[in-house]
Amino acid sequence: MLDTSSSSEICELNRLMRHYRRALVASLLLVAVVAGFIFLRSSHEPTFHGQPESHWITNIVYNGPEDQTERWRGYGLEGAGLLTRYLDRGYGWQSTYRKAYRRHAGKLPQVIVRQFPTPVDDRSTRMCVLSLLNNLCVRETNIARLAEPTVARAMADENFALRQIAVGAYEGRLLRAQITPELKAARIDQFLRLAEDPDRWVRGNAAVALSYFPEEAVKIAPVLIRILPERHPHLQLTIVRALVRVDRAAAEKAGVAAIAAEHMREPEKRFQDQTLQRWNGWEIARQAAEILGEVHADPAISIPVLIEGLGSTNREIAIASFRSLTKFKNETDQTLPALRKAAERSDIPNWVKAELKQFEPSKARP
Repeated sequence: MLDTSSSSEICELNRLMRHYRRALVASLLLVAVVAGFIFLRSSHEPTFHGQPESHWITNIVYNGPEDQTERWRGYGLEGAGLLTRYLDRGYGWQSTYRKAYRRHAGKLPQVIVRQFPTPVDDRSTRMCVLSLLNNLCVRETNIARLAEPTVARAMADENFALRQIAVGAYEGRLLRAQITPELKAARIDQFLRLAEDPDRWVRGNAAVALSYFPEEAVKIAPVLIRILPERHPHLQLTIVRALVRVDRAAAEKAGVAAIAAEHMREPEKRFQDQTLQRWNGWEIARQAAEILGEVHADPAISIPVLIEGLGSTNREIAIASFRSLTKFKNETDQTLPALRKAAERSDIPNWVKAELKQFEPSKARP
C-alpha cells in the first residue's frame, strides 16, 4: 500500500527544489548582468567635443528650444550617432537587468538583493534624447536613415512615454522614407500592435502612423475599426480620420459620420470638460467638421450638423463647416442656401467663400 504521507513529503521536497533552482538561476543571471554593469561602468567614458558624453546627454531639454536642435544639427551624423548609441544601450544588457531585477528582486532573499544595484531610472533622459533625435530626423535625410532602427526599437520600450514618442516620430516624412520594402511589413506590424497598446496616447499616435499606408488597408482597417470606441474625443477623431484615409468605404460602413456628427453637437458643454486637456470643445467640433467633409457620407446625418456649424460663433468651426459642406456635391439643394447665407459673414475669408464657384460660378459672391 502507498504511504500517502511519504508521497506528499516527496512532492513538497520536489516543489522546494524547483523553487530554489529558479532562485539560483535568477541569482546567477543577476550576477552576470551586474558583473557586466560594473565592468562597463568602470570603463573610461568617451568624450564628445571636449566633454564627457554624459555631459551632453544629461543637458538635453525635452522638446527644447529651436537653438538646441540647430546646435545638434551642426554636429551632423556624429551627434546623431551619440544619441542613437545612448538609446540603444538601454535596450541591451541594461534592459535585461531592469526586467530581471523587477521580476526576481521580490522573490529572492534580501541579503542577496542588497548586493545588486537598483536599476537606474533614466526614463526622463531617454525621453529627452528621443525627442531631440526626432526633431533632427524631420530635416536631415542622413540622420533619419541612421536613426530609424533606433526609433523602431524604442517602439518596444517598457515605458509608454518612449513608445508614444517613437511611434509619433513616423509622422515625419523623412523617417517614414527609411522604411524600405524589406522593412515595411515589420514596421506596420509594430504600428498595428501599438494601435491596441494599453496607453491611449500610444494608440492615437499609432493610428496616425497607420494612416500613411492606405495600400495596406486590408490589414489596417479592421484594427482601426476595433479601436474606434475610444472614450477621449480627440483620440477617437484621430482614429476616425486615420480610418477615412486608409479605407473610406470601410469608414463609411463603420458609421464614422455619426461619430463625428455627435462631436459637433453642443461644443460649449465640452468646452468646460477638463479631461480634454488642451483639446477644448471648440477644437473638437472643428476637427469633427473637417472629418465630415473628408468622408462626405451619410448626408442625412452630416448636412444638418454642418449647417448648424455654419452659424457657430466660433470662426474656425464655421470655416470648417463651410468647406465640408462644399464636398456634398449631390445635395446642393440643401447646402447652397445655407452656404450663401454663411458667405455674408465678414469673418469667413474670401478664399473660403470662393469655393462656392464650383456650384454657381456666375452667382458666387466675392
